[in-house]
Amino acid sequence: IIDTTTVNTTAFTEDTATQTEVIAENSGDSNTLFGENTDTISDLDTTASQSGPLLNTVLLPPQSAGPVLGYVNVKDTAKLMEYLAMDVVVSTFPGDVRFMLSSGPIPTDKDLYELYAMKGKVDGNGPLLEGDVISNATQSFNPTNGSPEVSMTMKSDGAKAWRRITSENTGKFIAITLDNTVYSAPRVNEEIPNGRSVISGNFEVKDAQVLANILEVGKLPVPSRIVQEDIVGPSLGRQAISAGLISMIAGLVLVIFFMALYYSTAGLVSDIALFANIFFIFGILSSIGATLTLPGIAGLVLTMGMAVDANVIIYERIREELAKGKTMIKAIADGYSNSYSAIIDSQLTTLIIGIILSQFGVGPVKGFAVVLIIGILTSLFTSIFISRLILDNMVRKEKPIKYYTNFTKNAFKNVNFDFMGKRRIGYIFSLSITFIGLMFIFISGFDLGVDFKGGRTYTVKFDQPVDATEVRNHLFGTFDDKIQVKTFSGNDKLKITTSYKIEESFPETDSVVASTLYQNLTGFYSTDPSFSTWDAVYKESQMKVEPTIAQDIKKSAFIALGLALLAIFIYITIRFRRWQFALGGVMALLHDAVVVLSVFAIFKNIMPFTLEINEAFIAALLTVIGYSINDTVVVFDRIREYLRESKAGTIKEIFNLAINQTLSRTVITGGTTMLSILVLLLFGTENIQGFALAIFVGVAFGTYSSVFIASSLALELYGKKSHDKSADEVLRRK
Repeated sequence: IIDTTTVNTTAFTEDTATQTEVIAENSGDSNTLFGENTDTISDLDTTASQSGPLLNTVLLPPQSAGPVLGYVNVKDTAKLMEYLAMDVVVSTFPGDVRFMLSSGPIPTDKDLYELYAMKGKVDGNGPLLEGDVISNATQSFNPTNGSPEVSMTMKSDGAKAWRRITSENTGKFIAITLDNTVYSAPRVNEEIPNGRSVISGNFEVKDAQVLANILEVGKLPVPSRIVQEDIVGPSLGRQAISAGLISMIAGLVLVIFFMALYYSTAGLVSDIALFANIFFIFGILSSIGATLTLPGIAGLVLTMGMAVDANVIIYERIREELAKGKTMIKAIADGYSNSYSAIIDSQLTTLIIGIILSQFGVGPVKGFAVVLIIGILTSLFTSIFISRLILDNMVRKEKPIKYYTNFTKNAFKNVNFDFMGKRRIGYIFSLSITFIGLMFIFISGFDLGVDFKGGRTYTVKFDQPVDATEVRNHLFGTFDDKIQVKTFSGNDKLKITTSYKIEESFPETDSVVASTLYQNLTGFYSTDPSFSTWDAVYKESQMKVEPTIAQDIKKSAFIALGLALLAIFIYITIRFRRWQFALGGVMALLHDAVVVLSVFAIFKNIMPFTLEINEAFIAALLTVIGYSINDTVVVFDRIREYLRESKAGTIKEIFNLAINQTLSRTVITGGTTMLSILVLLLFGTENIQGFALAIFVGVAFGTYSSVFIASSLALELYGKKSHDKSADEVLRRK
């Protein structure tokens, strides 16, 4: 079989059923309806002046167009299918003929789709062969010329029918269809007796893979339906990527300068490790063929802020060892060895979050998770191995190494704040914020995104300033109360969300809703754009989520959050062998999550960008949980170390000492991470600003809670009578 069509595919589908049908030839007097064929595509416009009632919607193809009956503009597809379903049109053709459109536009014009006439079974007008007869379909390469092709094998009963069909239709075209859409229309070269077929033609590898997938999943005997779709126009996409790259570069510059200014020579070493880290991340992403989306860039920005964490832990340890009078080479060796447990525990807890995100997230959220996981692993390698390699080499060559500048030499030196004695102040502050936040959550609720409630969201640009309230009032007449209109990134752009016709599953429903929206918005333009212009230029993005999928997304979000907290509780309990640490840490995470949720409830109508509770927000919340427990684990690790050493002092004094000793790392890591996210918040597009705000607030309160909530609650759980007892006495009793 030789494929003479261009294969395209769109959409995310659930459950499919592939069918095989013969392209109809001499199907009635088609010229009566469509006129005469043209010789070239350039003649298509000329045909519009010819006779025929459907010529306003169908353009005739060249004589060499093979099985293609005509071309249809994307804006006319719904109208054409309505015409072809009319009794007067149906009666013109034989009973075994029906019409279908191609799955994608033609290569030379992205607005034109191919129209085919199908000849199936007379009884019921069904396909000649269903997809369940296929046992296997894979993309392969022609052994002679190496060109991509598709190999297909059929079951025994299908092979018999296939032999008859190919024998009767040699030299004709057979269409491979999926839910009334043509994905391929190859020509039959000869009879195929054994059910083993090869589809070849002008394929790219990706095209062949798509067709093989269509045939393979076609074994499922149910129809496909688009349940979730997200389309971003080129102008909005360029703007988002540009803003994301600017944020990434600005964040990188800030982190580099901060580390150099704070740690001097050692800071420059960490900067080299950071560049190596970014190089590895891009290399791995490229090797696995990953697409760097906007959330992926956000993950990269966050990774840069967190990448220096391991170096900060190590450098602070080295400074402690140098303060004890050790030589540089001994201080470096002990600094690294004493840092491993804190680094590994803190990074592994964040890795747990990344893995959960990758399993329960879809689309951009999964992309964010992939970047986060890769970033954590590469950060461990560059911070522990590359920076150590450089420092050891500098020591061997007797080059001077400084871990501070004149401004930072005495920073956090001899800090001795009574955190545990002031813990009740933290309780009052946290309870006040939590109470106010919960009050707003229960009274005003959240602004739920379309992926949490189902519906369609459009980002629409206008050629002049528009008023969101005026537009909503105008749309209200058509869409009733199922319409939500918000200003989006300027007064000439709106974000329109509606659940209008979302329960309908007809193929043309999406086009009908878009067309209805277009017709209602034309009065707000100074010009009169055509539908194709509006669809391509002014409709910058659209997203569709069916209600059932919205429920699945919400369910997955709750499962992901629950699993994250459970996994962290189990990990800390096992690693620290103290349930007090595990429960204190998880309670602090719940505190951070409630604070972030409260901010979104309180400021949802105040901020200049949307604060929606959607899948991206859940990703941000899980990231906050990962960061916060990372911070907490570093403090707990130092407490564990002092308890093991049976350091002199009471339990309360040991907690205070550990917090003060790790305070520099807590502030520096929190500061660098917040700097990176602040850049994303200030320079990112509106699509990412809500996501960035959630992480920014979460990192700020995660830094606070690791000291005032997690550690304080762990101390409380030891029991009030234990606070003034020695570590040995308490541990023996516990």
